[in-house]
Order: sequence, then structure tokens, then C-alpha cells
Amino acid sequence: MNTTAALKTLALVLGIGALTGWHVWKTQYGGTPEQQAQRAFAQCVKERQAAAWRDNPLTFGHHVTDQNARIKAECAASLGNVPDLTPGAADAPKPAAALLDPSEPPKPDAPHYDANGQAQTESREACLAQLEADRKRSPGGLNPAWEKRQKARCDALYSDAAMK
Repeated sequence: MNTTAALKTLALVLGIGALTGWHVWKTQYGGTPEQQAQRAFAQCVKERQAAAWRDNPLTFGHHVTDQNARIKAECAASLGNVPDLTPGAADAPKPAAALLDPSEPPKPDAPHYDANGQAQTESREACLAQLEADRKRSPGGLNPAWEKRQKARCDALYSDAAMK
């Protein structure tokens, strides 16, 4: 083997090692403090669930559910406040619970809210046009229950506009 080939091989091995090492460092130690806290919480839960299973592998049913809830509460208490990093959790607005209470009838002057808590300020025609566009986009058809709720919402928009 000549010197040039040996140096190329060495450079290739060092490059692969550097990339692998950087990836391992990034996944274990890198990231924002929130991501590090989330990883620490997940590791705590994983270790405690494994230890609980080793202690009694025949536990099943609601006992496991209760045990997992207890383990998560203990890990959250030992690590402090662990942020929710599910996709879209930081972007989604947190609407007040009173605005989304299904048992309370909507107020005539209150805006309507969609599933994400976004205020709906559209007219009945725009609402029905959106429903029709959703119907055209869905090759298998819309869920009948969802479509019925959306039509009721559109009708409520019309009745709210008539009251003003």
C-alpha cells in the first residue's frame, strides 16, 4: 500500500469518526436547555420503567398504567418543570377553557373558535365555501359527523350575523 492511499484511508476513517462523534454529542449533550430537560425526563422515565419491570415482570393492566403515571410524576418532581416539546405545542395558542366549553351555548357577539383555538371571523358563505373546498380535496369524502358540525357552525355564523 502506498503512502497516498494510506493517507486517504486515514482521512476517510477520521472523517467518519468525526461525523459519528459529532452526531452522538449532539443527540446526548447538544440542543436547547428545554430539549436537554426533555431528554433527561425521558431517560428518567425509561430507567424507572425498566427497573419496575425487572422487579415484577408479571404486572399488567391498570397496575402498569398507575405505575407509569406515578413514575412520570416522580421524574417530573425530581427534575423540575419539564416543558412540552410535542410538535406545534409552542406555536399553538392556549385558549381559555371557558371559550371552548361545549356545554355552554355560544354567545351571539362572541367569535367562533376552531379546534386550534383560532378565532373564526368569516361569513356563512365563506364557511360553506371552505366546507365545499374540503369536500373536493377529500377523495374518500368527509366524515359525516364532522361535516354536520361544520354546517351547524356555518349556520351559527349566519344567525350571529343576523343578530348584529
